[in-house]
Amino acid sequence: MRTAGKISVYASLIGIFVFAVAFIFNLGAQYVPNVVAQDVATTSVTVLNTAPFWTASTTEIIESSTTTPTNSGDVVSWQAIGTDSNSEDYWLLICSTSATPTPNSSAPPTCTSGIQWARSGTTTSGALATAA
Repeated sequence: MRTAGKISVYASLIGIFVFAVAFIFNLGAQYVPNVVAQDVATTSVTVLNTAPFWTASTTEIIESSTTTPTNSGDVVSWQAIGTDSNSEDYWLLICSTSATPTPNSSAPPTCTSGIQWARSGTTTSGALATAA
């Protein structure tokens, strides 16, 4: 078979020629301008088990001040509104220190240190919590 080697060489040369023509004339250029990038991401992430966002800061129901002092033994009450990102219930906990409270599984949190002054009952996300 005298043509076996010649056919392989001719096939290789034709393949290189076709590739060169396509590369030189950039035959696929008409499709490149049609590619469009999106400017807005279409995904979102919800972080689970986050602390509620206080939509109404904690305040005393009857304010203690120099003109209206709180007497020893009087009940002091606080209120606040918290909104949870997962619409879960929350508790309003008032501690004498700013230490991070101790979480409890399916139970109200407790003060890590200092005195626990008040804790509300289970409160629905977005509703007013009252602790006395």
